[in-house]
Amino acid sequence: MRFARLPASVSSQQVGQVLSEVSRRGFDAVFERLRGILQEGLTDKKTQYTIEKLWDLRRQNFKNHPGVPAELDLVDEDDKITHEIDLLAEDLKGEEMLNVFHAQDPEEFASDEKKWARLSKEILGEESSDSDASSSDSEAEDESEEEEGEGEKATVKILDMTDAEIIHMRKTIYLCIMSSLNFEECVHKILKMNIR
Repeated sequence: MRFARLPASVSSQQVGQVLSEVSRRGFDAVFERLRGILQEGLTDKKTQYTIEKLWDLRRQNFKNHPGVPAELDLVDEDDKITHEIDLLAEDLKGEEMLNVFHAQDPEEFASDEKKWARLSKEILGEESSDSDASSSDSEAEDESEEEEGEGEKATVKILDMTDAEIIHMRKTIYLCIMSSLNFEECVHKILKMNIR
């Protein structure tokens, strides 16, 4: 168990005071499990030291690690208002006028989308679809082919000088080798990856 190297021990120190106030039973259950880990004695010394340090902090009620630092506690206790809502209560009334999301017919949705597309073209300064309707289809196809040709000329091939792909491939092969039980399984996994 590598509890000492994980952020769990650090986060337990930082939020311990608040957890002991908010959820005492859960907090006690966690520390009972930590006590069991200590009594088993199957962990290394650093982990044991970290757990003992957490127990000492708990005995002191996390004195040096307050849940809310004094400089962040800006609202007086008298001014704090806690709103508790039972979501299963049947007498709960919502303010439906604030709910801007409502069901919409597909036809109405499509017409709204067309309106928004037209409006965005006007704002962005692009030609509207109405002026394009007068031009013939063949002219539109020729223009689109020319634009595609220009797009191909503008394409620049980017060379990866960091060898990120090679590093990723090596990592994948290493993990494949290390996770295999024998050479046959390893070869099967590597062939399955289709490396080219």
